Amino acid sequence: LEILYRASREVLRTMEVLAGREPSRGFRVSSHVRDIFQPARWDPDRFIHALYPSAVFITAFVFWILMNPPAGPKVPMFGGILAIVVLLSRANPLAIWITMLLALLLAVAPVYWLVMPALSTGFGLLSLIFMFSFVFGYLGGTSPALKSGPMIMFVVATGISNQQSYSFQAMVDTSLMLLLAGAILTVVYYLFKPMRPEQNLLRNLRRFFQGCARVTAEFALVDPAYREKGRRKRKRYFQSLVLPAPGAIQTAQQHLDYELYPDNPPEKVQRLHDSVQSIAYRLESLELAHVRFAEHSSDLPASLDLLRYQVSETLQRVFDCWAGFEPGDAFAQQRGTLERLMRDLQQRVNNLETAEDRLLVGDRVLTDLYTMLGSVRGLIAAMGNAQGIINQINWPQWATARF
Repeated sequence: LEILYRASREVLRTMEVLAGREPSRGFRVSSHVRDIFQPARWDPDRFIHALYPSAVFITAFVFWILMNPPAGPKVPMFGGILAIVVLLSRANPLAIWITMLLALLLAVAPVYWLVMPALSTGFGLLSLIFMFSFVFGYLGGTSPALKSGPMIMFVVATGISNQQSYSFQAMVDTSLMLLLAGAILTVVYYLFKPMRPEQNLLRNLRRFFQGCARVTAEFALVDPAYREKGRRKRKRYFQSLVLPAPGAIQTAQQHLDYELYPDNPPEKVQRLHDSVQSIAYRLESLELAHVRFAEHSSDLPASLDLLRYQVSETLQRVFDCWAGFEPGDAFAQQRGTLERLMRDLQQRVNNLETAEDRLLVGDRVLTDLYTMLGSVRGLIAAMGNAQGIINQINWPQWATARF
């Protein structure tokens, strides 16, 4: 609330200066509120996405060299184009492939054979292109595959030029090119991304809990020389492991076949997603509180740093157990230790308000310290709720090999 109050005052003061109601002399922003979770330079998921078009092109190129299909070099060329379309639109390649094939056979081929030979002027050709674009742009709505698929096939298949010619063999070659490029595109896509959504969900859960364990481990750094390094590492773990996980779990949740997993109905999976999202929010709140608290930690007794280290180590053990999907109630095993450590930490903080220690710390330090304590309590409460839903999930049912 104090951060929100100061930021609101600065926004109001800025608006008054810009409106000319207050003098700009002496105006200075005292705190720079910024997003501490900017995209990291290294992200495995982004690296895999960047490799996808290259892998499709190389696979199609090798196929062309070895098999020499009638479409020739158009197969790797069109495969690379479609891979970039899939990467930018985030659409399923199978849906794009089928949409383009149907557009070629049902929309482009009739126009190519029946309508275009009757056109003899540039105005007629431009009118045809406009109507074709307008119809599929309107019918496509928000679907990128339905919007772009027919237009791409129209450009590729018709081959409009000053000396226009029409060939049945050209349309057959284009269809074969699309079949081969689409098949390679889809196979490579599912090699990069497993087809089983439950495996995607388990993988993202493991990455999430590993990220939480690494973040809490970096909270334990008490040496001032390593605090900035720890903050940078936590930022990288947040960006690459923690924050993307809830969205990825929600995507996998939408593709689960619940009939195959009767012990894990949609209600349980939704509660699992909500618990993961809650932990991510609480851990992010703890990071913000920790960054502010670290500015004053050198003014506090060393006993507080020792307790912070023990709390971080205990939380890390719980997240490591969850990341390994170990059987048993990992949180319940550490609950007593966490409660004892939090009581000791609360008592040490209360002692700072005594008459003897009150002169050593200011109100700002105590406020930041209580904020961090509240954030830790919120994270522990979220972890307790998560352990409840983790105990209800039938994990071996999702992990069973299925073909």
